[in-house]
Amino acid sequence: MPPAIMAGLISWVLPRAMERYRGNRDAIYKTIETLRDQVHAYQKVAAAAWQAEQTQASADSIEAELDFKAKDITAMMRLLHQMGVPDLWDASDAKGVKAVSALIAAAVSGDPIAKKRKADFSRVGRINDAASRLSALLMQQRWSVLKKR
Repeated sequence: MPPAIMAGLISWVLPRAMERYRGNRDAIYKTIETLRDQVHAYQKVAAAAWQAEQTQASADSIEAELDFKAKDITAMMRLLHQMGVPDLWDASDAKGVKAVSALIAAAVSGDPIAKKRKADFSRVGRINDAASRLSALLMQQRWSVLKKR
């Protein structure tokens, strides 16, 4: 193959390959950032729910919002696994699975939110700690994706 044709072929293929690579990396980065935002939103709602006394009426809407956010967080974790971030969701004992489970358990285990109950500040601390650990794990994964790619 003549050198001019080879150079033309390389100059056409290389930029397209690099753009595809950058697009995948950026998609993972944006998904992790969106997931972190959703974890912080979950933490805010859950912590606020346990900082004040709840009645049945207010608890129902809080429970529905927490359920939606938990499902969204889980779906985004699975999506990241499919995008090539295996440490988060590749097995039932994966770091991400454990971190999400800990956050949800801190928010809704024991006394259900839907019951009339008093504020529980130790639970607020557990929610904040679990959210912080999950957020740190996501930042770590984001950094490893940027280093790898």
